Amino acid sequence: MKEPTHGRARFPLQTAFSLAMACMLAVGFLVWMARREVSRPSSVSPPPSSKPPHPAPPSAENTTIRAPDIQVDVPPTPLPERGVAPAAGEEIDAWRRDIMRDVTEPTFPTVTSLTTPSGSGVSHSAISDRAEAARQWLLKLQMGPTRRNEAVKALSRAKGTGVVHLLLGLAELAETSVTAIQTLGRVPIHNPALRGEALHQLRRYIARPLNWKQECAALETLGRLGGEEVFPELAHYVRDNMRRADGMGMEVCSAAVRGIGAIGSPQAEQWLTTELRRVLNERLLHDYGSVVVAELARYKNPTTQAALRDYGNRLLEEAARPINVGNPAAYLREKAKEALLAADGAPIQPPSS
Repeated sequence: MKEPTHGRARFPLQTAFSLAMACMLAVGFLVWMARREVSRPSSVSPPPSSKPPHPAPPSAENTTIRAPDIQVDVPPTPLPERGVAPAAGEEIDAWRRDIMRDVTEPTFPTVTSLTTPSGSGVSHSAISDRAEAARQWLLKLQMGPTRRNEAVKALSRAKGTGVVHLLLGLAELAETSVTAIQTLGRVPIHNPALRGEALHQLRRYIARPLNWKQECAALETLGRLGGEEVFPELAHYVRDNMRRADGMGMEVCSAAVRGIGAIGSPQAEQWLTTELRRVLNERLLHDYGSVVVAELARYKNPTTQAALRDYGNRLLEEAARPINVGNPAAYLREKAKEALLAADGAPIQPPSS
């Protein structure tokens, strides 16, 4: 008896269908796994690139600027300056008293033995020794530039020949020269030989100045220390230096006028009166005329007052003219006011040197 054939025919169809479904499921699973791997962030760093990355443009909100690594030699922090900062009251007075203790005779060596027999000045070695002693004094103070100049100015309140030697030494140092020369004119020098040395040194600064400021300081101090003796050379200096190639004629001549005014003699008074007329007659700068006015105002007598009043009135006439070449009317009126106030005996503030 034969087996029925319909059962055999169904078996291969069912098997093929099952295999096809299994394959489809397997393919779908593999596709799903592949997509999952693509979407997951990679944990492996990319290989380093040989080209540097392009820098991102700076943002206004977050920009960092890094300074290059440069080695700079920074000087050591200086020691605290001695004393207190310049101030009014007892503190500054105490600070100046400390300075005074450092310039008394026992602490600064006297070098009068270095004076040359002729009395015309000191030798080069003596000048060097003086300058070196002054430099050591500055190092001892351990002060900055501002207080250092204040310390030099405070020497005008000290006494003794040691202070004069110290100032002459400080005048040789570039950093303190101008202040030391100005202070020297306020220190009384009773020793004739030492006074001769100081005048010789001042003349050297005028003949071969370090700069025009040193020249101005030396001119004014020469008049203060030299008195009537130096009047002719200061008067000739003004005549020869009003118009200079370096353009500093008014500055140096103003300093010489202050030196002449400090002499305080009748000859100096007569010269200042004549110089005030020359300011107008030769059309010199009226700023220079203000210096002459301030020095002439010291002599309170009818002659000087008449000269000041005449100068002021002539300036007013010039200011009233329709055309003023180079001088505005307001400027001329201000200068005239200075002269007229001085003629009436009002205190005049000397123009700054």
